[in-house]
Amino acid sequence: MKKTILKHTHYAIGLSAFSAMGLMAAGTSYTISRRVKFNPNCAYDLGNEDQKDWNKVFGVCFGARGIHKNSLRFGWRWNTQKQKIELSTIVYREDYEKPSRKEIKDFELDLNQWVDLDLNFTVDIACTFYNFTVNGRTVLYGAMPTPNVFMFYGCGFYFGGNQKAPHCMSAQIDRP
Repeated sequence: MKKTILKHTHYAIGLSAFSAMGLMAAGTSYTISRRVKFNPNCAYDLGNEDQKDWNKVFGVCFGARGIHKNSLRFGWRWNTQKQKIELSTIVYREDYEKPSRKEIKDFELDLNQWVDLDLNFTVDIACTFYNFTVNGRTVLYGAMPTPNVFMFYGCGFYFGGNQKAPHCMSAQIDRP
């Protein structure tokens, strides 16, 4: 499904960038998989230090207010020097002051190149275990305290940090 972020906005148009996906049931594993292709209009040059900020591809947050407290997401940005899309993992934990953003090394993408992204998490009473994979290879795994919430929500295609999209951008984000 094509996702489009209009010029001077953060969120993709269409359905909400934030939607209920399921219950946080102890002992249950969940996998969210997407096949992603960044279109040529995802190349951008902000001309400042915000060029290195991470945008979001997709992910989940735990609880309706968990987007910046308890969430797991894939990130992306355009590298103007390499002319490539870079990917990252983004983990927000309410017991940490700042989110963890880790660039995924060796996975720079050309525009119009498909990539398979999988986010798996298992809910336990005390901990939620998570695993990020790119094209079948684990790039990050870890655990976080299980939030005291009942639902998890999907988080969609997003541009920014503190900057809004400098022009219209789109990506093909499909369920495999």
